[in-house]
Amino acid sequence: MRVKTNTLLYCIIVFMLIYTFPLIMQRYINESNNKSIAITANLYDFMNLSISSELSLDDVFMMLNKSGVKAVSVDFVLNYKDNDITSFSHAPEDTLQKLNKEGFDIILNLSFRNNTVANSKDNNPLLLISDVDVYSPNECIEYMNNLLTKYSIKYITFENGIVPNSPNIIEVLSNIIKSGNLITGLTEAPTQDGYIKSPGLEMLIKKTDFYVNRLYKLSEKDLTQLSSVDLFYRWIRCASDRNIRIFEVKPLQNPERTVQQNFEETCKAIRKFTGYINTKGFNTNADLKILPDNFHTKVQDCALLINVACAFLICINIFGTFIKKCNIIVCSYLMVLSATSIIMILYLNGILSSDELCRIIALTAAIIYPSIAVQSLSEINNINFSCYIYKLVFSLSALISNIIIGCITISSALSDITFMMNINTFPGVPAAYIIPIVLFVLNYCMVNNIHFRDITYLAESKKHFKLKAIFILLVSSLLFTVYITRTGNNPVIPASRIEISIRKLLEYHLFARPRFKEFLIGYPAIFVYIYFFKKNNKHSLLIPLGIMVTIGSITTINSFCHVFTPIHISVLRSFNGLILGIITGTLAIGLVKIGEKICNTLCCK
Repeated sequence: MRVKTNTLLYCIIVFMLIYTFPLIMQRYINESNNKSIAITANLYDFMNLSISSELSLDDVFMMLNKSGVKAVSVDFVLNYKDNDITSFSHAPEDTLQKLNKEGFDIILNLSFRNNTVANSKDNNPLLLISDVDVYSPNECIEYMNNLLTKYSIKYITFENGIVPNSPNIIEVLSNIIKSGNLITGLTEAPTQDGYIKSPGLEMLIKKTDFYVNRLYKLSEKDLTQLSSVDLFYRWIRCASDRNIRIFEVKPLQNPERTVQQNFEETCKAIRKFTGYINTKGFNTNADLKILPDNFHTKVQDCALLINVACAFLICINIFGTFIKKCNIIVCSYLMVLSATSIIMILYLNGILSSDELCRIIALTAAIIYPSIAVQSLSEINNINFSCYIYKLVFSLSALISNIIIGCITISSALSDITFMMNINTFPGVPAAYIIPIVLFVLNYCMVNNIHFRDITYLAESKKHFKLKAIFILLVSSLLFTVYITRTGNNPVIPASRIEISIRKLLEYHLFARPRFKEFLIGYPAIFVYIYFFKKNNKHSLLIPLGIMVTIGSITTINSFCHVFTPIHISVLRSFNGLILGIITGTLAIGLVKIGEKICNTLCCK
């Protein structure tokens, strides 16, 4: 009965995925059309560099152009008063004409200044600022449109992401952006959890139908610490993993080098990056495109919700086999169906937005599918196979199939432009990393009839068990702390030099670097877990191995929760992880067999 129910639930899930698969295809098309990269140098920074070095400004920009820089970011100051723009301050026409004549695209870097507030950068004589007075919004729009047409300006950025939260100013800017088909560069926040936000900017990008792309700038701290090699790998990661397509170059500022040496190092990094990235299917000479928003229909969102509800019911069925009280299973079914109905009603009545619903669906899938995958692995291992290879193939097939379903579900839910550009982010990373592990331990204890009272009885009856339990608890706590603190974009415990070196090696040769938790923890643990299952039923061995398998499954699915990472990169990363995982898993089994032979030899003696 349970098998038939699960088969039916899986059929519903597959049907829902087929219906929502066009969302993934549209996202894939968007990502395929987003392979151009714009590398820009800030005019202000490199004017400063030419003064503090022996190079002329012409020489500086000639070297940048030869290295691969095709655009120059020019500061434009918008003066405003009483919520209306009163004048522009920008570099003089001859500077803009010279840049345009030398083949550079011009990117407008807009900053805003209240007429009563002074700004030292705006008053810097290096920029030779000229003021243009405007007297009405229409005049402002007309002047800017003429400027955009004259210099073929395609991109616009905002200093520190700040746009005044003024309807008048936002209306003017949105008209300029939409009439000029400009792409707004959203600067990535240092924490990598979205873009640098301001209320005005958020209103503006919605009003302009998300004519956006991601922009990366180095922090002042990075400029003093990074070498050209570090910068090269940083940019590769930004292009492949973070879907960043606009790179603003600033000269390195290593205190141990001269200004000119730092500039040469910067050019070296640009040359290496542009040469490498073009071999990987990107184009540093083509313009970025405006991408369609790809928003979901209500029916598609409801289909995804039904998908995760069915996954919950499958999980309950697996647990339900070992729960003797059938009314618990019935209550669990009713709770899942009731929660699904309530969420669907809230969504259809507009109380819950599509973005909020999709985040709920993605988080639920990130929690439940790794749990189902590992539970299915354990169930397959209860079948008597004629040899280890057959058991391994069937077990891996069951685990990977569930992981693939989870990855498709998450990718479908997080498929529109707001997730692709990291405007909306995936929530609840700690929950997705912890809850599946807890569910595995609970399921394992239920399957093997391990009760808390049995553990406490052993602790009371055997003194040596107390010491063993304390040791296991301390080690487990330490490993769990390392696991949690190494999770996320800004881990508390930084990567070691050896780990960073291996990462760079994998990034350079594989481009989509597989995660260590997959091929060094997850897959080796699967091979060993399957080998010892039923052969050595020591819970102290199988539970840690099962936890490691769960961690690997969580990590694979988590790759697709990085909503800004292109889908084909996540697929390639997971495939590379599988190939390396098979190699490390085979090595792990080899080491286990060698260890068993050594133990048997010693015992015989």
